[in-house]
Amino acid sequence: MLSESNCTKICNAEKMFRSLMVPNDALKSGWLRYLQPEFFDSFLSLGNWVRIGAGNLVYGIGAEETDHYGVASGLVRIHVVMNENEQKIALICGPGFWFGEFEFVTGSPRYMDIDAGEDAVLMRVRRTGFMRLAIDFPDA
Repeated sequence: MLSESNCTKICNAEKMFRSLMVPNDALKSGWLRYLQPEFFDSFLSLGNWVRIGAGNLVYGIGAEETDHYGVASGLVRIHVVMNENEQKIALICGPGFWFGEFEFVTGSPRYMDIDAGEDAVLMRVRRTGFMRLAIDFPDA
């Protein structure tokens, strides 16, 4: 029988192992699964992996950056403003979820806070690269 200490060590080792794996397949479970495979590969080649620690902000309200993010592992929390003094968690999302599309398409500032609910690995795709890709794949 495993002691509580050994279970904790095994769980920590499993978390560390999971954190090193970044499966592209997890990203295919979102909206990209409906697109041409060539587009998917080209889209992901534009991105880079970003690790966000639990509780850290991915981006905040009013931020000017317009990147698009896909969750490969971990969880992100989407916070919405209820009034000038209060925010609420509206959604908690895991692998396969993509976010930031409104700002990505329009170039507008961010209108919500998103943070990591636990350590997360995200695929970040820059808007400028995507605009060039859209020219190459007009039907995607």
